Amino acid sequence: MTARIKLLKCQKLLNRQIQRSAKLYVGNPPPFIRKYSSEYEKELKRHKKLVNKNRLLDEVLNSQLVLCGDYHTLSQAQRTVIRILRDILPRLKKEKKTIYLALEIFKASDSIRIQQLLKKEISEDTFLKAISFDKRGFNWENYSPLIELARQWQISVVGLSPDNERSLQSRDQYGAELLANWSAQSPEAFVIAMMGDLHLASNHLPGALKLALAKKAIKRKTLVVHQNHDPLYWKIAKTPISEKGGILELKKGVYCIFNTPPWLKLKSHLNDVGSENEPIDEIQECVKGISYFLGISRKRLGRGEDVHISQTDEEPSFFLPSNRTFYLHQPNLNQLASLASQYVHSKLSDYKEEPPFGSSGFYVTIWREALGYYGSKIINPNRKCVGVNDLAFSKEPSHQLAFEHLSLERQYFKKGLAEFPDFCAERRLNSSSVSELAQVLGKILGEALFEMTLNNRISISTVRELFENRFEEDGQKLYLFWINQMDRFNVRHFSKKEKL
Repeated sequence: MTARIKLLKCQKLLNRQIQRSAKLYVGNPPPFIRKYSSEYEKELKRHKKLVNKNRLLDEVLNSQLVLCGDYHTLSQAQRTVIRILRDILPRLKKEKKTIYLALEIFKASDSIRIQQLLKKEISEDTFLKAISFDKRGFNWENYSPLIELARQWQISVVGLSPDNERSLQSRDQYGAELLANWSAQSPEAFVIAMMGDLHLASNHLPGALKLALAKKAIKRKTLVVHQNHDPLYWKIAKTPISEKGGILELKKGVYCIFNTPPWLKLKSHLNDVGSENEPIDEIQECVKGISYFLGISRKRLGRGEDVHISQTDEEPSFFLPSNRTFYLHQPNLNQLASLASQYVHSKLSDYKEEPPFGSSGFYVTIWREALGYYGSKIINPNRKCVGVNDLAFSKEPSHQLAFEHLSLERQYFKKGLAEFPDFCAERRLNSSSVSELAQVLGKILGEALFEMTLNNRISISTVRELFENRFEEDGQKLYLFWINQMDRFNVRHFSKKEKL
């Protein structure tokens, strides 16, 4: 069984667990939603080809109306639009285009209050109370970064929803008429709209918009961007698509972005309706998924009787192997998965000590971070971290140090030096800087190890051996060996910005 097929089985196992919870807690959708949803599902069964991020951005820039699917409870869905806007706004502003950001979370009648918020004439709390946002069923924390971006770039934010409750089809028509009106008022305007995924079937919002534009006798190039469609995700999961950007062209003018696995999307919905698991349950789920992928028997790990949870004011959350305690401070699933993977390493290697402070524990910390990140990729294969190609342009101190360390690595291999210099001692780094540097290098190492595993350049059994290593004596030697192997395949030279 290849690593990619095993990962697919692991993903389906995780997905079944979440689906069972969803069925018990949420139940089946009502008939009118099922019918509306079936029309959406029929259209997303086929795709033309994989495209890269730049191709999609070119399509966005060449369009006048962009309709983006939105899974309201999933913050990744909103962050995707933020990333698209950050990439295209400089050019749109240079061309002096009027820009509208249309959001379903707002009503059209909210416009005055929205402008007051953007101009900081009222506080965020006052704004949310004035529009009774708490009654709308959306998580403001997911959308507030969009509003902040709009404020920075002086983008007009408008609401797409009617004041009163309406059918889904009526909401499509209402939103379409608003979009057509704004486009008609400013023929050169760029309008990007976010509405729930199901609204993006061609005979839903896009169809209504086509009719609304025709009534005004105007034509506008319209682009539709879906996000994370589950059936399509499982179709492409056997291929390296997700590692290469995860963007499919479905047909002309219609794309789908994949940046979140189905179980995380569904989990965000369950958390939103109040069925969030206890942290210890989520940790155990992560341990189960990681051990399945790595081929580790439950007997070796036990049933988690030694797992302890403690709340902490420190950020970020961390795992202490000495007492097998997870110290948690508002962790997300990526963090929990990383810590669960460090727990697996602690159990397999019988590692119970904290790495010494400073340079003496530097490579132990790198490996712990790498294996933690590797395990989190098993749970969320779409997780992203900075790559080597990001470091040279970053102003983050830890990134700049990492770039210096990489330069030293190149010199070491190129000149065939007998001994690798003590980078941390030479730079006189304090313990905090050493830890931050190790985290950056560790994540890049973990990402590269994961890619090599999926591309059959390293076996799962070899990765399992790394989880069994304490790294106290050969941490530096193993690090240098593996980065030399990785750079032969160029797997560290990636950029976080390549993906949406």
